[in-house]
Amino acid sequence: MNKFVSKRDGTFRPWMGAGRSSTERIEHATDPISCDRPIPIASVQIAGGNWSLVRRVAAGDAWHSARDNLAGFDSYGVCSADLLSPSTFSIPFANVAFDQFLFATGDEKIWLIAEASQVQQPTLADKEEEGSADKFKSRKKHKRQRGLLGFPYRFPQYEAKILSSSTRQSPHVAVWHLRENITETRWITLGDYDAPHSIRNGTVYGERRQRGPRGQILHEHGGANVFIRNSDGSPLVAYAAPPVSTPPPGLELAPSPPHWNRFPAAPPPPPPYAAVQFTTAALSTMSSAGEEVRAAATGEVAMALAGQLLRFLGLLVALVVMVVLLYACMCGAMACWRQRQEANERMKVWKRKDAWQEHAMLGQERMQAFLEVSEANSTNVSVSKIGPGKIRVDELKKEFSRIRAHASRI
Repeated sequence: MNKFVSKRDGTFRPWMGAGRSSTERIEHATDPISCDRPIPIASVQIAGGNWSLVRRVAAGDAWHSARDNLAGFDSYGVCSADLLSPSTFSIPFANVAFDQFLFATGDEKIWLIAEASQVQQPTLADKEEEGSADKFKSRKKHKRQRGLLGFPYRFPQYEAKILSSSTRQSPHVAVWHLRENITETRWITLGDYDAPHSIRNGTVYGERRQRGPRGQILHEHGGANVFIRNSDGSPLVAYAAPPVSTPPPGLELAPSPPHWNRFPAAPPPPPPYAAVQFTTAALSTMSSAGEEVRAAATGEVAMALAGQLLRFLGLLVALVVMVVLLYACMCGAMACWRQRQEANERMKVWKRKDAWQEHAMLGQERMQAFLEVSEANSTNVSVSKIGPGKIRVDELKKEFSRIRAHASRI
């Protein structure tokens, strides 16, 4: 049945917290155990025992309803010391000093132990505000994926040190999932978050009532529990928040250690201000001071504008010089290209002229040879083997005159 559950004492009243209300489904109305402090569980002897229960999710298909990233602020449900209880609840432990977490299934077959400093990792936004976001990055942190409508989003992941687990008793490292501003915020697994064996049988903690393949372990192992303890065996101590100088009668408060103070003291209220009576002299002095301040501000503005103008003029002059140099380089390149083309043309003309002159000389030699032969023989006879073939005198004269005329034109 659905009933309103108190955030503190388990009575059936609506409760509000962090700007939201909650309605939980519960099975039992009795709550003999106080839900204001962690519940010591002597039956849990994993790694020496001394564990106290602070959060449980019953067997089902949804993970924890909390959304505080294991900071211990969320409180809901009817708490119970039964590790297989059908109740889903969370006990506040933000003001409790401890150093180790135990995440275990209801039947204690799957479990994991880690330091509180490894589990309570700040989000990437907190790291960016502190200016140390680079230290938060790891080898698998920004794994690009595709989200809604195909736009990419990031899966922030970090390497966490695990002290011991049901699969490996020695300390080792696993890549855990910590995503903010999206549906799910936190996944804690025995191995790497994206490993196949971590999806169904390796997830020991999830938030915001997430469902899916990672919730199969809740069906098979009777839900999941979260425990805390001090590694040195000392009992858990709850610190006052905020600290007070005089505790109520019959209550003794332990001093908060300097390294663990989730609730810093509020700043002191400002002192009361006395009424000030302004006289004419005081007003005139204030007016003159205001004029001086205004004049100084005007001068600073003018200097700033002048500096900006000079900077702009300098950039403009530099741009003009660059354009002139570029134009000069282009003109020089074009002149060199024209000279090269003219030289090539002259070379071609000289080669043609040399060829025709050589041809003319060859024709002259052939004519001279013909004249010598013609003197020995009769005129207008065929001469064999003069040049490449048989030629006649009139044809040879015509060829020689044509070659000489063309050579003279060149």
